[in-house]
Amino acid sequence: MPTRKKRDKGNSFSKVKFYDERTLAKKFKVSSVNFHRLIKPIILADFPEILISLKCVNPDIGIDPLGIIYLSNHQHTHMVCTHLKINDYIC
Repeated sequence: MPTRKKRDKGNSFSKVKFYDERTLAKKFKVSSVNFHRLIKPIILADFPEILISLKCVNPDIGIDPLGIIYLSNHQHTHMVCTHLKINDYIC
């Protein structure tokens, strides 16, 4: 079950950073275009229940210092841990 922002004591949501598309593309080792056309749709397809809970079809992607991926609404008021790392999406 995904970790929610409001009551989670195990994760430090304050360490999650949301990067611009170029930086995210570099972290995933792809071009900006390929990140948005290939990688991000795969991530979002893996977590349809998170999209429903966020009430957002195009959430922001955040990454913590360990490389764990988080999804958040655009205001970053609701954030969910995917428990997957960047390396899970890099070939």
